[in-house]
Amino acid sequence: MSDVVVPDPVAAPPTRSELVVAALSEPGLDLVGAQDRVRARIAAQRSRWWTVAGAIGAVAVVAGVLLVVLGNDGDDLRATDDESTTTTITAPSTVPEGEAAIPVAPVTTGTTVPAADAVAPPVAPESSSPLTARLSLPSSVSVGAPFTMAIDWNDADHAATGEPSVTVEWNDPFLTLAAVEPPPSACSPTGTPRTGRLERSFRYSTPGRRTISVRLRSCTGAGALAEDTTVEVAVDVRGLGGTPLVVGVDGSAGDPDAATALRYPAAATGAEFLANRSSAVRQVLRRDPGRRATVLTAASWGPGDVLVLEFPDGSCRAGELGGTGASEAAVLVESTCQPVLPTTTTTVPPSSTTSTPSTTSTVPDPPGSP
Repeated sequence: MSDVVVPDPVAAPPTRSELVVAALSEPGLDLVGAQDRVRARIAAQRSRWWTVAGAIGAVAVVAGVLLVVLGNDGDDLRATDDESTTTTITAPSTVPEGEAAIPVAPVTTGTTVPAADAVAPPVAPESSSPLTARLSLPSSVSVGAPFTMAIDWNDADHAATGEPSVTVEWNDPFLTLAAVEPPPSACSPTGTPRTGRLERSFRYSTPGRRTISVRLRSCTGAGALAEDTTVEVAVDVRGLGGTPLVVGVDGSAGDPDAATALRYPAAATGAEFLANRSSAVRQVLRRDPGRRATVLTAASWGPGDVLVLEFPDGSCRAGELGGTGASEAAVLVESTCQPVLPTTTTTVPPSSTTSTPSTTSTVPDPPGSP
C-alpha cells in the first residue's frame, strides 16, 4: 500500500521565484544571497533614474523662470561672445557602496544676457534761475521833457558773454525809440551769476497814463540757459503849459534834440525861441522809423507857422505847418536856414473923405541872414 501525501491546507503555495530557485538549487550554491544582490541592483537602478528625472525637472523649472523673466525683452536679446553665460547643472547620483556608477551626461543650459541698450545723451539742463529785472523811473515825467529809465537785472546762471539785449515799448502814439540791442551773444555750457544796470531815455509827446514794457533776452533767446523776460511799469505823464508838437527830420539831417528851434507865427510878427536842446534821445517817428524826431512845446501852433531847426554844425531844416499842429507830427524837409516867412497884411477901409493905402508889415529875417 502506497503512502498518500495530503497537502497541508495551512501552508501557502510557493511563489514563482521560489519554484525557480528550487529548480536551480544545487549543492553549494547560495541562491538567497544572489537574490538579495539582484534586488539591490534593481533598487540602485531605480534610485539613479529618479535622481536623473529630478535633475531634468530642476533644469526645466530654471528654464521656465528665465523665459518668464526675459520674455518681455525677447526682441532685444542679442547674443555676443562676451555677453553670454553657460550654466552647467550636474545631477547628483546616489550609488550603493561597491556598485559601479552608471555615467549620466551633464545637462547644460545656455542663457543669453541681453546687451545693454545704448545710453542716451545727457539732456541739457533748463534754466533753473530765470533772469529778473527791476525798472526805476523819476518821480515825475512831463511831456517833452527827456527822462531816463534804469533797468537793474539779475541772473544767477547767466550763460551769455555780454549783457542782455533790450527792447522797450514806450506806448507813445507818435514816437518810439530807435532799436538799441547788442549783437547776439553765444552761450557758454554753464552759467555764472551776473548782475548789471542798463539805461534807456525817452520823452513823451502827449500826456496820460502809459505802460512801459521792457523785454530782455540773452543768447538770442534760444538754448537751455537762454533768457527771455518781459517786465512792465506804469507811468503818469503830466502835461505842461503850452501845446506839444512832434517834429521829424530826414535821415541826413542833424540831431533834432540838439538843434535850436525858432517859430515864426503866421498871425504875429517876430520869432519865438523855443528851445536849445542838448539831451539826445534818438527817438524816431512811429509811422516812419527812418526819421529822427523831437518834441517842441509852444503856447500854440497854427496853420502857416514856419518852423526852423538849426543844428550845431550850422545846417538847418525848415518847413511850414499845414495843419493845426497840436500833437501832430510835422516833417521839416527844406534844407535852408532862411525860409520864406509869413507876412501880415492890414488893410484900412476907406472913409467917406479920405482913402488910406494898405500897410504891409514883414517879419524880420531869421538870425544869420544878411
